[in-house]
Formats: sequence, C-alpha cells, structure tokens
Amino acid sequence: MVGMNGFTLLELIIVVIIIAVLVSVALPKLTAMIEFTRSSEALAILGALRTSMERCYLMNNATFEFCNWDTIDVISTPDPNEHFRYGIVQDSLKEASYRMYAVRNTRDFSELCETPLCWDHRVICVQLPGNYYCYGIGVYSKLLVGTPP
Repeated sequence: MVGMNGFTLLELIIVVIIIAVLVSVALPKLTAMIEFTRSSEALAILGALRTSMERCYLMNNATFEFCNWDTIDVISTPDPNEHFRYGIVQDSLKEASYRMYAVRNTRDFSELCETPLCWDHRVICVQLPGNYYCYGIGVYSKLLVGTPP
C-alpha cells in the first residue's frame, strides 16, 4: 500500500501563521504608501489654484487687492472622489505671497474632517516673491517640491 501524500494540520497552521505575520508587517506600509500617493491629487489642484492666483495678480496690475480670498476656501459636499479640502490664505506681511493648503478629508467620507487629526495630515504650498515650494505634514511628510528659503 502506498503512503498518503499531503500536509498535516500542524504544518498548515504553521504556514498560515507565517503568512499572517508577513501580512501584518507589510499592510501598514502599504496603506501609508497608498495615502502618500494621494498627495499627487493635492499637488495638481494646488497647481491649478496657483495658476488662478497668478492670473488674478496679473489682471489687477500686480496686486492681490481685488482677489476675493473668501471665495477661495473650497468646502464642498464630500464624496469618495474628493480626498482633500483646499484653501488659500494671504500672507499679510508680504505683498505677493500666500499659502495654499490641502487638508485630508475623513477616511470614510461621511463628513468634512474638522478635528486636529486631519489637520495633522496636509499638503502646504507657499508662494513667496521669487520662490514657490510645497511640503507635507503627517503622512505626507516625505513630500517636498521646490526649495524652501
């Protein structure tokens, strides 16, 4: 009679435990990387906002005086395709400077995130006279575009 080929229950349990340990190590890194890739969405929209601000600046004889800063804070109804909320704040100390920000919405998209936890994960772009750069905070802390002063 030929012996039975196969795995014992103990061998199968050991393999499942090894796979579970490997997944538990890799999964947090995977979710952090997926979250970091969303910063490209923020950079694209912040770039479009920058273009709009530069147009307003040039149309008003090199001043932001007539640009309506209040209407730039974009707060809309969240949906699964919106990962961020955007806004612009004028720097009162310098004439031709402002900061743009992209704050992460809640992960389940049920409401806009107003808690400090969401403000800990954001992308910020700064326009200074002669210099433009973007950096990230929180999950996006590895993001740096341009050269900060």
